[in-house]
Amino acid sequence: GPRWQGTLPGKIAVDFEAPYQFGETGTKDIQAYALHVDASREFPDVKWKPKLFFAYDQASGDKDPNDGESNTFNPLYQSTHTPYGQMDFFRWQNVRNPEIGVQLSATKKLKLTPQADFFWLESKNDSWHNSSGTAVRTKTGGDRNYYVGSELSLRANYDWTKNIKLEGGYAHFFTGGYVKD
Repeated sequence: GPRWQGTLPGKIAVDFEAPYQFGETGTKDIQAYALHVDASREFPDVKWKPKLFFAYDQASGDKDPNDGESNTFNPLYQSTHTPYGQMDFFRWQNVRNPEIGVQLSATKKLKLTPQADFFWLESKNDSWHNSSGTAVRTKTGGDRNYYVGSELSLRANYDWTKNIKLEGGYAHFFTGGYVKD
C-alpha cells in the first residue's frame, strides 16, 4: 500500500500509510487492511519546546470467523513495544486507536511525554490482540461493546551520553465496555 511523509502549511509534519493484504492461507482467503496517520507540530520558541502530536491507527478484524475469509490484518514487521500505548495491550490488528500527546523538552537531555490512547475493536467478532499477537480475549456470544478502554501514560527519556539513553514511565489502563461485558 501507499506511504507518504511530508510537511503541510503551518509546519505540520504528517505521516500516512495504508497497507492492504490479499491472498490465501491455504484454507482461507485473505482480505485485510490497515491505516496509519499522524500529525505533529513543534513549537521551538516556546519554553520546554513542546511538540504536539495526534495519531490514528486502524487495522481490520475478522468480520465472520466461519465464512472462509480472514479479514484480520497481520502486521508482519512490527515492533512489539509501542506505538499502541506503553502497556503493550494492543497491536495493529483488529483495532481503532486515536492517540494524543505532547513531548516536552525539560532540558537538552530530558524529554517528558504525557499521552492518551483510546482503543476500540474494529470487529466484535474477532479477538483483542496484544503486542505479541496473542489473543487477550475473544468474546463470541452475547452483547459485545467495541470500546476496550483507554490508557494514560507519562514517559521520560534521558540522553545520558551519546550512546546511552534511558527510558522510564508510568501508564494506567482504564477498562471500557468490552472488558466490562
